[in-house]
Amino acid sequence: MEFVSISFQRTDLVTITIIIITIIIITTTIIIIIIIITSTTIIIITTTIVIITIIITTTIIIIIIIITITTIIIITITTIIITTIIFTITIIITTTTITITTIIITTTIIIITTTIITTTIITTTIIITTTIITTIIIIIYQNA
Repeated sequence: MEFVSISFQRTDLVTITIIIITIIIITTTIIIIIIIITSTTIIIITTTIVIITIIITTTIIIIIIIITITTIIIITITTIIITTIIFTITIIITTTTITITTIIITTTIIIITTTIITTTIITTTIIITTTIITTIIIIIYQNA
């Protein structure tokens, strides 16, 4: 009978060992599953945060680039318009000044030339008339 008792005790020991090993395997499996789930969740959350950050940053950069390009275009167009207006006004003023100056100089030259020609004609007429009258008077006095 002793032998049966020992055998039974060994069976109990084997059963306890199997139960302990099973508990260890189940616990380890649960821990591994928890770790995998936690890791996956952390990876998913991190990836999502990174993707959202990249999207937000890219959007901000694109908006800044669009604003900058628009500003540069507006400034360039405004500068071109202002420069064109200033250039046109300058050309108009310069052309007007040159025209007025040319008219004044031409008029002055015409007046001076006319005066000189008129004076010359009058003086020549007076000299010729005086010479003719003097000659007639001399001829009349000599024949008298």
